[in-house]
Amino acid sequence: AVSAFGVFPNSSVRRSSSLSMSSALIVQNKGGGHGELGFQLAKNLLGNPQITSITILQDDACNDSKEPFRSYPIDIPSVKIVKAPLGDGSM
Repeated sequence: AVSAFGVFPNSSVRRSSSLSMSSALIVQNKGGGHGELGFQLAKNLLGNPQITSITILQDDACNDSKEPFRSYPIDIPSVKIVKAPLGDGSM
């Protein structure tokens, strides 16, 4: 059989029933509660022993002096925050 994953000698296509990953990327644009959703998602993922790295790609228009952004360094200090101009249309 032929699949997107290669050629298999028998007629059955082998598929894995589980997905294994160790990193998470959360993308947050500005507005609409995305900051809170990403914050809660990151907190939940921190409790998963299979996740070893969490990065939040955050719109640089987010105000770090307001919640939930103000709590990021305190409540999710091991999460890497990367700021980018997500709203300017160049990305």
